[in-house]
Amino acid sequence: MVHPIFVGAGAILILGGLWQLNRRATGFALGGLIALGIGEYLVPPMSITALTQFSSLQLAGLAASLAGAILLVTAFFRAFPSRNPGASLTAMSGAAMATGCECCLVTMGITGISHAIFPSQAWLPHTLPVYLVATLLMAVGLTRLGGITAAGLAVAGQIMVYFWLELPYDSLPRMMLHGVNINFAIKYPMLLVGSLVVMSSFVLAYRAQESLVTPMVSMGEPAMAGD
Repeated sequence: MVHPIFVGAGAILILGGLWQLNRRATGFALGGLIALGIGEYLVPPMSITALTQFSSLQLAGLAASLAGAILLVTAFFRAFPSRNPGASLTAMSGAAMATGCECCLVTMGITGISHAIFPSQAWLPHTLPVYLVATLLMAVGLTRLGGITAAGLAVAGQIMVYFWLELPYDSLPRMMLHGVNINFAIKYPMLLVGSLVVMSSFVLAYRAQESLVTPMVSMGEPAMAGD
């Protein structure tokens, strides 16, 4: 019940923000969000496990999630140009890979397709390998864009996201409210904080890019006699 609220809010924020920056990029984003929606419809969150034998429709849903990621990266790549497009593409691809977990969205698309291709590899259908690659891509790209501080911020934010995503609830005091363990709700604000830290690393990196492209204003010099 909660998952669609977050996805819907994210979609509105993406489309609203890109519409003000680059309307053509908004079209790519809309296509990407529709593809993600198709993926969510065909493969609902938490509907697959590492032992699932995928149907054709499920494979199509996982592929739709990956297509959605490609379109969203294209949208942001067009909306936020930089002096180092290769680094931007690397960092944005990492961020897209870490959108979701093994049970939803882009990350599930990656883990699901990986498991379908290599069913004997037990480590492939899990979140951690995808997050490790995603964090590495973000760190490499953001280092080239904005330096080590931006990269470190992204790594710290992604560690926070993974920690709260995978934190074993038995290690926390069990608190029940109307029959529901409210420890489950703790992770949502913490995941939001981690995601905001990751996004702030991109802001920092792109501000560094803007400072590089800002033209230097030359100071006029008084003309000397004979000039």
